[in-house]
Amino acid sequence: MGIARQLQGVDAGFRKIAANGTDLPVLNVFRMFAKLGATRIAARSDGEVTLDDMLKDGVRGKADVGVLAARGADGRIGMLVWHYHDDVAGPGAAVTLNLNGLGARTRVTQWRVDVANANAFSAWKAMGSPQSPDEKQYVRLGAASSMQAVALPPLAVRNGAGSVHFDLPRQGVTLLVIE
Repeated sequence: MGIARQLQGVDAGFRKIAANGTDLPVLNVFRMFAKLGATRIAARSDGEVTLDDMLKDGVRGKADVGVLAARGADGRIGMLVWHYHDDVAGPGAAVTLNLNGLGARTRVTQWRVDVANANAFSAWKAMGSPQSPDEKQYVRLGAASSMQAVALPPLAVRNGAGSVHFDLPRQGVTLLVIE
């Protein structure tokens, strides 16, 4: 199977997580889930599209901006935030996470998977979609697929509450870990 088909991520109806040794964005999202934590905690988004609406109409009106939160055994809090729409192109989402019950946690680390981060498919398209990438191109694809942790400014916590603000591109997923 050609690299083009593999990087597009579809094979017999199943999404691939890697192509010729290059991690695809969906594998990085699975890595985010692994960092999330095992105990789910309450989280809600006022930008989320309901499952019933998705099943009925897809995500064609307003974008789905959702959140899932969990606590790890070590006490860290992980929040997975996504921004999805059936139309790939479109504006980003300005996200504000209002957090409660934080105690003295102040350190925030962020991982992103979007068009510009941890995305070998975007890098491959930017190369002109080569059908048979050469060795240097494979090295660039490997580097482009790597998730990079970014330390955000310390979270100001007052009375156990704080807020985190960031922009999330459409079709983007981010994981924030607070400790």
